[in-house]
Amino acid sequence: MPQQITILGLNKIGASLGLALGTLEPQALPGGRPVITGWDRDRRVLSEARGRLAIDRAARDAADAVRDADVVFACVPLAELAELFTSIAPHLRHGAVVADTGAAKAPVIELARQHLPTSVSFVGSHPILEQPDGSVQDARLDLFRDAIICLVPGVAARPDALEVLAALVRAIGAKPYYIDAAEHDAYIAGVEQLPLLLSVGLMETLRRSGGWREMQALAGARLRDVTLPLLGDPARGSAACADNSAALRQRLDALIGVLIELRDQLDRREALETVFDTAHALHARWLETRPHMRPGEEDFLGPPIEPVSPLRGMFFGQRRRKPDDPGARRR
Repeated sequence: MPQQITILGLNKIGASLGLALGTLEPQALPGGRPVITGWDRDRRVLSEARGRLAIDRAARDAADAVRDADVVFACVPLAELAELFTSIAPHLRHGAVVADTGAAKAPVIELARQHLPTSVSFVGSHPILEQPDGSVQDARLDLFRDAIICLVPGVAARPDALEVLAALVRAIGAKPYYIDAAEHDAYIAGVEQLPLLLSVGLMETLRRSGGWREMQALAGARLRDVTLPLLGDPARGSAACADNSAALRQRLDALIGVLIELRDQLDRREALETVFDTAHALHARWLETRPHMRPGEEDFLGPPIEPVSPLRGMFFGQRRRKPDDPGARRR
């Protein structure tokens, strides 16, 4: 019997999830192709998602959407989750699996503990995507292909619930990454929100320091590149920082400490050069790593096969050697 999957919130991630799950081959999951029910507060979004075949059925409200669901994905901002969880809680099936798709996990798990019944399992999920923000118009069938999707089980989540989510992740071509909530939030604060906050702080410093109008004529690629995170939606960016404030505050304090150290080393050329060399080497090693690799995964894959010619490598990239160890194929 096919799984009944409900998606609440048909933004880019929600609609892409519907497209990916709804177009699976029958053999991709034990019960065959799942049936996708969708709901969104905006009726026009709901209609468009149905028109794009991102969902099989459009529900009239969130309660109706989850009533028969085996798996529920809540693809809405953190600020809306408490209300959403409260509204669907009485209508969830016993044993259902509920997941979210947001970037902060500790606060979501706490909301699930407060508002969802103990008869369901909550598993926080977070797709690691280059450009996660967008609307139903930006949805793509292959959005999750080769992407890492973090899975963070709630306090009372059953082990089989985690495997249900992992099977769906694998079916859409993504990679499950099992991680603790606090660890996840600390990592995301460092690699996602801290660069954004640093860009904001840099532009605010230039604004306050005076002379920005005249300074613009001298500003070039270096300032542009370091402030690229500001190209995103400011409302979503500020919300992401606020949602993960506890972990981000620790990262920011650490950054402030490093900046103070750098300030004190400006007149010590050799010490400053050592710090630059260390940062340069760390950055270079990071750029050499393959994208979307979970810890230890690259050890199984081996080095990429060199392209046949420079032109082939330029236009088609490098093919990766198939793993010799069958265990490398496991996700």
